[in-house]
Amino acid sequence: MTDLKEQDCLAAGVHIGHLTKRWNPHMANYIFMESHGRHIIDVKKTIAKTKEAAEALHKIVASGEKVLFVSTKKQVKDYIDDLAKSLNMPFMTEKWFGGTLTNFITARKLIKKINAKDKMISSPIFKFLAKKEQLVMIRKNEKLKKNLAGILDMMRLPGAVVVVDMNKDFTAVREARKLAIPVISLVDSNSNPTFVDYPIPANDDLISSVKLIFDVLKEAIEKGISDFENNVVAIKEEENKPERKVKRVEKNPRTNNETSKDVVNDKVASKKIEKTVAKKPVVNDINLNDKSKLRNVLSGNKTK
Repeated sequence: MTDLKEQDCLAAGVHIGHLTKRWNPHMANYIFMESHGRHIIDVKKTIAKTKEAAEALHKIVASGEKVLFVSTKKQVKDYIDDLAKSLNMPFMTEKWFGGTLTNFITARKLIKKINAKDKMISSPIFKFLAKKEQLVMIRKNEKLKKNLAGILDMMRLPGAVVVVDMNKDFTAVREARKLAIPVISLVDSNSNPTFVDYPIPANDDLISSVKLIFDVLKEAIEKGISDFENNVVAIKEEENKPERKVKRVEKNPRTNNETSKDVVNDKVASKKIEKTVAKKPVVNDINLNDKSKLRNVLSGNKTK
């Protein structure tokens, strides 16, 4: 995992904050200084928080969870689209559909409705409808598709939500907090980092700043995906692995002959199973009328 450098952050404009009159007091710990009426973000804390967020994303993705990318900013929308598609992750960039997380069942119903309309439009019956009905159905379906295109394949709630600007997409952050879903977001000098689980202090308006930090997060997600796939392959190989049979040799105490048995587990073969068999007293040429000798034999004493 590549680490950010201070020079790269300064060149990308990560340190540039908003005007001092627009700042949020909760960002005091992440602000380095004031310059020309603007706050300057501490780049060292940006690097540390980015690393922390990348490690958290790696663990979440390595466990088999999905990550939902959210950004409705026009200057970042295309980049987030390409990033999420390259990682095969869900995304929302057109408009946040209220209740996407908190009312996920309804969102899934809308997705099923889109699929049903797609089948209807492609069927031969659609040609027999009036042209006005056809246009209305196509336009409604395209509008729903435009808003929900990124979550058509999202069958369950994501393991984490990554947001570019938490102020603009605060509804998504609030829904994720209600469901205790971890939120990772860039926090500018006018944001409140206490609403986010993994805040990354940085400029959220410049595309160069967003790209620099999200490239690090992308690398962490790619590593998590590869680790998850390797774990799945290892589990399948372990399940398909044939059981080894080990022969265990035992002595029959009665016949004193060796018999072999197949044992599936090596641990069982390593254990010694001892069977105690009581020896019967041997009676040789004893007069049954002699009660004293007979009593000694039955009690286990040797006969003279």
